[in-house]
Amino acid sequence: MLWEERMDHPTKGVCKDKTAVLLLSWEKDYDDLNTSPEVDKLAHVFKTVYGYTVVAKKLGKHGMLAQVQMNQILANFVAEEDSQNTLLIIYYAGHGFAKDGGPGKLNLAGKLAVEAAAIDDRNQIIWDVAENNLRLTQADVFAIFDCCYAGRLCHAGADGLGRERRTFEFLAACSADGTTCKPGPKSFTSALVWSLGEFDKQRRHFHSYDLLKMIRQAPDFPEDQFPPLVPRLESHLGHVIFAPSSASRTPASAASTEDQEVPNTMAEDWLDIRLYYDHRLTDEHVASVADALKSAKSRMKDPPLRIALRGKLPLLQVVDHWLQLEECPRGYPSVAAFLDSNENFMVYRRFGFLQSRLLLEKQDKLRELEEDLDTLDKEEYNKHRSIPTTRFNTKIDSEARESLLQRIEAAFCTYANILTAAHQLVSLNKPSSAEYTSVERYLDNNNPLQQEEASFVYHKEDLITLRPGREHAWLDAAVEKLLRWTHCNIIEVNYPIHQTGVRTSKDPHNVYYTPDRIERFVVGIITSMILVLLIVPIYFLYHIVNGPARTTNRANALCMGILLVFTLAFSAVMSFFTRARRHEILAASAA
Repeated sequence: MLWEERMDHPTKGVCKDKTAVLLLSWEKDYDDLNTSPEVDKLAHVFKTVYGYTVVAKKLGKHGMLAQVQMNQILANFVAEEDSQNTLLIIYYAGHGFAKDGGPGKLNLAGKLAVEAAAIDDRNQIIWDVAENNLRLTQADVFAIFDCCYAGRLCHAGADGLGRERRTFEFLAACSADGTTCKPGPKSFTSALVWSLGEFDKQRRHFHSYDLLKMIRQAPDFPEDQFPPLVPRLESHLGHVIFAPSSASRTPASAASTEDQEVPNTMAEDWLDIRLYYDHRLTDEHVASVADALKSAKSRMKDPPLRIALRGKLPLLQVVDHWLQLEECPRGYPSVAAFLDSNENFMVYRRFGFLQSRLLLEKQDKLRELEEDLDTLDKEEYNKHRSIPTTRFNTKIDSEARESLLQRIEAAFCTYANILTAAHQLVSLNKPSSAEYTSVERYLDNNNPLQQEEASFVYHKEDLITLRPGREHAWLDAAVEKLLRWTHCNIIEVNYPIHQTGVRTSKDPHNVYYTPDRIERFVVGIITSMILVLLIVPIYFLYHIVNGPARTTNRANALCMGILLVFTLAFSAVMSFFTRARRHEILAASAA
């Protein structure tokens, strides 16, 4: 609300020639909230005061699933009322609950009581499935949901709704994780009815944002309840316009609606910009940003049609994949999070013994089939020598051969798959001592699993790591160990705690350093060593050759000794710090 007030966006100042309202609630047998009285009041206001076409439908018809009934009602409503110059209002009253999925997923129900279990299929509706009926409407759509958790539908760019030259707005009774009052003086629908009556007294047009502000001003509406109003289309540019029957057809509500009329166009493109702060934002901060952008917009040569606020969240909520390790439940979730938090911890069993047993089993099975095939070939050859020369032979029944070959093929494919998987597992690296110790200590210190199930870590000879092999992994481990020993603020600045993209930890003993910077540091060490090994001998040889004793046997022996020592040192560096092969080391040393 604050952002819209500050930006004072222009809105479409044209009322639709026709407005049709669909009121959805539940049959008495399925409605444990008793929403009918409030829905009837709302229907009276829309039909009598505003002159809108009102269609009221009850969900929970006996013999029909609620999902099917909802799809049918929406499809019929769109078929009968949809046109380019029409506004469709979809209103729902009942239960809402978050069963599966994330934002944009909301289930609707008439009953949530225990006794409703017997009619579970009839009593539930998945809204994003039913909303498919609104994908291709020509009319503008305004959805109003008076149910708990309605804010879960408050996100733009709903799947399949696309970017079209129309407006689709959604007004929710509460936030995504909030609840709303039951029917009564404090309910959202009561505030909606009161607000529509107030606008009728003023005899003026108003848009959806005005309606939201008026609902918040309703006498008995809870002060701590903040109904969200959001577009369901990315290309949304303005708000829906409403008009009581007492108002004229030309908007005369306020200068903000009349004077700032904009064409009914859609956004062809948009630019997302994210502002980062080192402190929590208040309403004053949001207001100052809105004022600055509004001022900047007025000075732009090609100003945008609209500047929208997509959200205001703390950084760890925005980057929701930076989860804390401690947030995972103790047990397999926490172990999985720990193993996935750093590539050095990806340690698992190879099950080499089981691989061998399976391969031996499949191998002997193939041996038996091989003998069966050899026996069959000899039998057919003895019957007639021409039989083995062709696949198409009418002198024998080929079903036995085909059946045997099919069994051989199945057994061989199974054997080959196991053999290939075993080969791939053997090619994986074994964990280093530091990697093994890290995982072992985590399991021993935290005891997240039952002792028997955590015993995999003690099969040290059977463990492998998914970490890709690096040329100087041991040096990486040594550098990281040194950083842990000397951990301080300076270290954190130059080698910041690594955000793995999956899990982080609040435990001060679980420290992850940025691997890229460690990699660069190690490369710097190796490069420095190579430079030293190349430049230092040249320096010594230069001074010996240009010294007073340059022609003596001692000088010659000294030169040969320097060359030998530094060549050996260079070869050692190549051997220990790289994966160079023997002939490559020999060639580099000779050069």
